Amino acid sequence: IGIIILLGIFENVFVEGPAVPGTDSSNILDIIKNHPREEYDILISQIEEAIKQLERDNNTSWSRFFDARSMWQSNIAILKYLKAHEEININDIDIPSLDMFDMANNSYNYMLTSITILTQIVIFYVVILMSRLLSAEYREGTLKMQFLRPNTKNTILTAKWLATFSVGIVLLFVGIIICGTLSAIKFKSATKSLLCIVGNTNVFLMNEMTFIMLVILFAILSIFAMIQFSAFMCLISRFNRAGSMAVPIIVLLFGNVSAYLLQVMYIGMFDFVYNLKLTSFLLPNTMTLPNTSLYTALPILLVYIGVFMTTSYIKFNKTEL
Repeated sequence: IGIIILLGIFENVFVEGPAVPGTDSSNILDIIKNHPREEYDILISQIEEAIKQLERDNNTSWSRFFDARSMWQSNIAILKYLKAHEEININDIDIPSLDMFDMANNSYNYMLTSITILTQIVIFYVVILMSRLLSAEYREGTLKMQFLRPNTKNTILTAKWLATFSVGIVLLFVGIIICGTLSAIKFKSATKSLLCIVGNTNVFLMNEMTFIMLVILFAILSIFAMIQFSAFMCLISRFNRAGSMAVPIIVLLFGNVSAYLLQVMYIGMFDFVYNLKLTSFLLPNTMTLPNTSLYTALPILLVYIGVFMTTSYIKFNKTEL
């Protein structure tokens, strides 16, 4: 838990995106509130010129790790959206943030940050549990006893990951209920619409409850993916406990490093852990790797899950118990 919190603080405090061209802020919400709509066209032109300059310099990253173009393209889309919808009151909208220092400002940022941390904690637990259900039972010989009844190997493996998944979901929702209760006590019900974006171009408004439900759905999918990855590693490593438990945890903690380093065209986007964080692809102030969005992350994650499950069942059926 401490490592998760420290990594989150490091990412949000020491790793900050570049200021939007023509402004002194990297936060699009500050920009749209501090500039009248009449200035949006000027800001759009300045951002577009900055993007072209990056491409001319063949330097699409403001640092070695992040792609500034994706965030600036999102800024352009948001400015165009708000300029085209003059009926939208700027003061009635807000932007959700994963910044831990924003969680004390309103209910949706509090719930977003809480669910993100809860998801990481639950993932740690289900990885350990999945390792216990497969590796430990295999070494202790208790896995053979389950064949005393007319169970197939597919049935046993399905029961293992389904039980782990059920426990993980129960833990997640217990945490969400507790955080939701605290949020209801601390904050008033939000009346603002949340500004979200998909693919750096498609801007839309979403109410708080819909946004939180979508975040929960993405959290459930991430937990399921990590369970399948743990089962996959367990069978690939021949029920080695280090392979089934330590490797997934290390991948979870430091998997993003490989994504940040693989900024070769269309390579970093295939990093497994990077695509686990689906919620980040909805947030306008989040910088993403080149060529990535929710449109790419969700299909890639589903393909990973399919590969993990298919390989696990094939290996388990070939294993001599």
